[in-house]
Amino acid sequence: MFSDMLERAESHASLEGAALEGNSLSDLAAQLDGRPLRIATMCSGTESPLLALELISEALFDQHGVKLNIEHAFSCEIEVHTHSYTLDTTRAFCVFLCFLCVFVCFESLFAANHASVHCLTSSPLFVQPFKQAYIERNFAPPLLFRDIRELGADKATTAYGALQPVPGEVDMLVAGTSCVDYSNLNTKQKGIDEKGESGQTFWGMMRWVNKHRPPIVVQENVCSAPWDAMVSYYAKAGYMATYMRVDTKNHYIPHTRTRVYLIALDARAAARDGGAAKGRAVGEELSRWRAAINELSRPASSSLEAFLLPTDDPRVHRGREDLARPKHGGGAKRAVTDWGRCETRHQRARAEEAIGLKRPLTAWESQGHCTGPDFSWHDWLKGQVERVLDLMDINFLRLAKTGVDANYKTLLWNLSQNVDRTTGAVKPGICPCLTPNMVPYLTNRGGPLIGPEVLSLQGIPVSDLLLTRESEDQMADLAGNAMTSTIVGTCMLSALLLSRDYLLAHRAPKSAPPPSNPHGRSLTPAGTLSPSPLCLNAKRKLVDLSSLVADAVRSARMCASEGREGTAPHVSRCADCGATVSDECAAWPEHGKLSSITEERLDPREFERILKESLPMCMVVDGLGAIKEMRPDGALLPMAGSALKGEAGVKAAANVGAKAGAKAAVKAAAKPEVLLLSPTQFPHMSHPIFPTYLRHVFAPPHPQAECGGERQEEG
Repeated sequence: MFSDMLERAESHASLEGAALEGNSLSDLAAQLDGRPLRIATMCSGTESPLLALELISEALFDQHGVKLNIEHAFSCEIEVHTHSYTLDTTRAFCVFLCFLCVFVCFESLFAANHASVHCLTSSPLFVQPFKQAYIERNFAPPLLFRDIRELGADKATTAYGALQPVPGEVDMLVAGTSCVDYSNLNTKQKGIDEKGESGQTFWGMMRWVNKHRPPIVVQENVCSAPWDAMVSYYAKAGYMATYMRVDTKNHYIPHTRTRVYLIALDARAAARDGGAAKGRAVGEELSRWRAAINELSRPASSSLEAFLLPTDDPRVHRGREDLARPKHGGGAKRAVTDWGRCETRHQRARAEEAIGLKRPLTAWESQGHCTGPDFSWHDWLKGQVERVLDLMDINFLRLAKTGVDANYKTLLWNLSQNVDRTTGAVKPGICPCLTPNMVPYLTNRGGPLIGPEVLSLQGIPVSDLLLTRESEDQMADLAGNAMTSTIVGTCMLSALLLSRDYLLAHRAPKSAPPPSNPHGRSLTPAGTLSPSPLCLNAKRKLVDLSSLVADAVRSARMCASEGREGTAPHVSRCADCGATVSDECAAWPEHGKLSSITEERLDPREFERILKESLPMCMVVDGLGAIKEMRPDGALLPMAGSALKGEAGVKAAANVGAKAGAKAAVKAAAKPEVLLLSPTQFPHMSHPIFPTYLRHVFAPPHPQAECGGERQEEG
């Protein structure tokens, strides 16, 4: 995505009349001459700006051989446990009494039983800073501050509790101030000057901007934020500012997420450094910036399925276990809620839309029983409240009324919304807006999205991150508060190109001196290191292919509830359709005759261990040249019946394959670690001659093989 973005930006730089005409990123990198771009981030959530800039820099190097150096000056991420809003005397006294009671209880519990410490420290009072931990683990900024409201001072408190000087020499600031007071879902909204959380974070950022004056500021927030008021405040601070509304699905990713981005340029930058910003009239860059965003936009060409993990991915099953785990104890049953508060609204929706009173998807009952389709996540369904289950049935009936079966479409429903609000995407394959507390139900999965998937729908390269400690809810919170990387990347790229004069007029940041080593010591191991040979061969010298295939069959997945770890305790096979399903998932759809599978099954983890011991780390496949004429359209592997049809095709395949097999068998005899491809990769290997040659490779040779007896007859 970022490679295409940069390619389009570079092409528009040479396009007459384009917004980016004459502004090339490769030229800017050359003008910087190795000087790094210093970036500061405030409340960016997942540090999407840094990820986007790194990906743009990699694309620039791949396409033009020029490196754009990015330096992270500092980061700031506020957490719940760091909030210290001003309290009146009564509230302060109550808080003091609460802490005193907690301390007394903690001391008594600790004295009575050390095990009680874990229960108390895991309570909501002790909130863990998972966002700051995520940033520290994946980005390791030089300074990580914990409160944006302190950054206007000379020193601020870091996430570790130390007071450190706040850096000021920054080329670009990217901030995403709090949106809680501006959200349409908030019934008690506050203005920017009413000292709410959103106002406090904005003014904390503005105090830093007024003091250190970065040449470029990029700000993100919800559409209902007071943008005109923000522009006026930037103007009072000597900045030219404009804003623009953008949608994620118009920037590569199938995700409906409308946000507003603001760009502010320091009008005093050139005068402050004794120079003059070259080029256009004052403020022309702002209109060209909006035009550049439109020029670089590209509607999503990949559907929602392209951002989802395979159903048998271990991360999916770990996420399923985490999401099905009860949050506050009490077993796997649903939490007790007042269903009567929503029942009237649901009944009115059913009556007005004429969809009836049936519950075809979940068949839930007020006693707590529900039965979803056989492929659904039953353990997750059992933990949902009646409102969520009934909303699933209503959405199912709404689509059924139009002739659509939701179980066979990739649709995402936001089950955290009420029935009279939009709970699903307008079109299949498009994700609705992800929020931190959203319940995203995927219809053809029968369960919710997991953490890595919601992060990928924000353009976050999940495979490049260390997500080892975050729970599913925490990853959903990260994604719900994140900036979409493709959008913030487009905004920053356009801002850098169009405000190049302001950027170059800005004073060059001082390079940090290299760390000194006054003691002259280096990190060396306590003991001496001795070389050891690395063996990449298989542990098992002789492999019985038939037993390996049999183990694969015994460990095969027989129900949607099974994954790569463990098998269902009881599995049955339908005599009519041949489908296999576990007892837990066999309720819907109904099967005719179900007979229990009595064959002993093998745990997939055990088969994985056996397979790894049987195969070497490096394999050589020989003999494919002998079947060159059977390759369709130059494909590497032959396809069944691609060259000849019928019996002639089988005989020709057998003859050609025999030559290849003999050649590979000879090489395997010389190098026992060389393996052939499995028969499943050659569809015409059903001929009896192929298993014979495979047995010679995987099993000990026959006694007559030396004199060409039995082996020659088989050949």
